[in-house]
Amino acid sequence: MSQKTTEELLNWATEIAVAAKRDTIASGQINSILSFAQEYRNDINTVMLYIMYQAQRLRFTNTAKILVNKISELKNSPDDVIRLLGYVKWIYEIIERIKVDYSTKKFEDLVKTFITQARS
Repeated sequence: MSQKTTEELLNWATEIAVAAKRDTIASGQINSILSFAQEYRNDINTVMLYIMYQAQRLRFTNTAKILVNKISELKNSPDDVIRLLGYVKWIYEIIERIKVDYSTKKFEDLVKTFITQARS
């Protein structure tokens, strides 16, 4: 079981959160996925099935494709799946309040955007 570095997970989470913003997913849906993953942490296939089901029902297939692809790479590391989804939640809540370029895929770029746009 090879764990991903925090940097890798943050980069993935940035890419997923930006896609979610582009797909105009409600933040509650991201919370729902995180909660489901926490409950089914030892059954990652069920987590991926839930995401695919929700994506078809609520029409966020672009984000779901990216998310399921990343989770499938973490299949043997449930802790990393939970960390990734937690990061997605936090990043999504941040970018709901700032203007982010939809091509942003790196956490470092998100930090730069935040520094220039966040208001005190």
